Amino acid sequence: MIDRDAQEDSAAMDTESIFGDAKRIFVSDFDGTMTDRDFYRLVIDDLPDDAPDFWQQYMDGQLTVFEVLQNIFASIRGDEQHVMKMARRGGLDPNLTSAMQQLAKSGWRVVVASIGCQWYIRRLLEERGVDVPIVANPGQLVENAGLRMTRLNDSPFHNEIAGVDKAGIVQAAISTGATVAFAGDSRPDFDAAMLVEPELRFARNALAEILSRESIPFQVYDRWSRIANCLVERTSP
Repeated sequence: MIDRDAQEDSAAMDTESIFGDAKRIFVSDFDGTMTDRDFYRLVIDDLPDDAPDFWQQYMDGQLTVFEVLQNIFASIRGDEQHVMKMARRGGLDPNLTSAMQQLAKSGWRVVVASIGCQWYIRRLLEERGVDVPIVANPGQLVENAGLRMTRLNDSPFHNEIAGVDKAGIVQAAISTGATVAFAGDSRPDFDAAMLVEPELRFARNALAEILSRESIPFQVYDRWSRIANCLVERTSP
């Protein structure tokens, strides 16, 4: 029997399979970028009041960002149906599928780069009929024992602190000679965002606040599909 999760993990490590021969590459964060809410926040909302405050442990320097998310995901209790019901509350862009199709027709290859977990990202995208490269931390759901997220250790995009090196992904995409766009919404997206041209740098929420505070130009967005529209218009004859 083929281990689906193992297949996903291996695919994420093959640089050639990520970028192919695309001349235009759109590297996008997932949680809070393609969705309205981060999956980890939905998990926290589902935890009992006496659950450990992992973010405080991070603020105290006891945990890395990866370890925070790892502990939060491990706290999930429930089967796949329960976890996916919770994940859907994140509010994946309702126009995602059509936006992906428009991008593909315009020659844009979308690559999802996330410090979250492949497990829920791939399943949410599959529900919309979307099949794109995903570079995220691997993991498996163990019923009533949590979503066990592990590091992307054998990948050139491994990062000890966050699990995934988003800036490394963007830099690798640029190194292919392709035109590269990036979209994100949080502080961990800053380094990756700074590698692309201002007109191809899309931000909202905490990332937009940081860029604005530093007087760094960027393009604001409210829904991921609006970014797709912008990129398609940019490459239209």
